[in-house]
Amino acid sequence: KSIPVFAIISTWNDADIVGANILHCFESGCDEVWVLDNDSSDDTVQTALRHGAKIAETYRTRFYNDDLRIRKQNLIIRHNVEDMSLADCWWVTLDADEFLDGPNGMPFGEALRRLPSEIRVVGSPDFDLYPSGRTSYVVGHHPAKFMTHGVSRRMLCHGDAICRHWKHPAVRYLNGVYDISMHRGNHFPASESVWPESNLDFWILHAPLRNERESRERLKLLCDGAENRRSAGDDEVTWGNGAIRRFQNLDAIYEQRWRDVQHPHLQWYGREWRGLALYDWAKIIPELKQKYRP
Repeated sequence: KSIPVFAIISTWNDADIVGANILHCFESGCDEVWVLDNDSSDDTVQTALRHGAKIAETYRTRFYNDDLRIRKQNLIIRHNVEDMSLADCWWVTLDADEFLDGPNGMPFGEALRRLPSEIRVVGSPDFDLYPSGRTSYVVGHHPAKFMTHGVSRRMLCHGDAICRHWKHPAVRYLNGVYDISMHRGNHFPASESVWPESNLDFWILHAPLRNERESRERLKLLCDGAENRRSAGDDEVTWGNGAIRRFQNLDAIYEQRWRDVQHPHLQWYGREWRGLALYDWAKIIPELKQKYRP
C-alpha cells in the first residue's frame, strides 16, 4: 500500500502564489494539503480552498510570530498523526512560497515513498529566486518557470563547515507516534532519540518576491512603520535580517542594482555584506531544468 504523504503550508497574504504551491504538492504526490493561515486579509484562504486544500486553522496575531506558527503547525501534525494512527506517513512543512522537489527532479511524494523505513527526516538546500523584471511571475504557475536567477542557501555551522541543508521540510511518523517536532522556520527537527536522515538532497525553490506591485504591498503591510510594524518581533530575533531586509532593498532589487542589494539572513554567516551575485538556477540544479525550463 502506498505510504501517505501530507503537506501543511503556512500562509499570510499569499493569494498570488498559494494556489500554485498547492497544485505543485498534489502533482508531486501529496494525498492531502493543509493550510495554516495567519488571518490573511486577501483571498489566500479562498484560493487555497479552490485548489483543494483543507484549512487546518486561521489565527490572528498583531505581530508576525514564527514561534507561535511553528507550535501551531506541530500541534496540527501531532493531532493528525495520533488520530490517524497510520503505520507509516510523511508530513511536509512549507511556506507558501517554498516549492519542494525530490532528488534528480523526482516528484517529492514519490521520492519520499521510496526511502527506506529507517529514514525519518529529509533535508534540503534552498535556492532563492529573484525577480528579473516588473512582470516576474504568472499567478497559478511554478515561479521557476519565470525567475531564472537567484542565490543558493545552505546552513553555516560548526565553524567553517557548510551544512548541506537549509531546511528539513519532511518528517516521517510511524505507528501513530508523534516523536519528531520542528523548530523555528522548519530549519531543524527535534527528537528525544537519534533520527536517521536521508543523504539525498531534496531542493526548495523559494520565491519570496514575485511581481513588484504585490510584493511591495505585502512587505509594506509586514514591515512598514517603527516599533509597531508587524515584523518587529521577528526583526529582533533575526537581528534585522529577515523580511525587513528584503523590504529595505526592494528598490535596488526591482531596479536590478544587484551590487547594492544586501543579502538576507546574514545572521547565519556572522557578517554583513552588500552585493548579490545571481546564478542561473538551472546550472546549479540541472536535474530540474527539463521540468521547469524545457
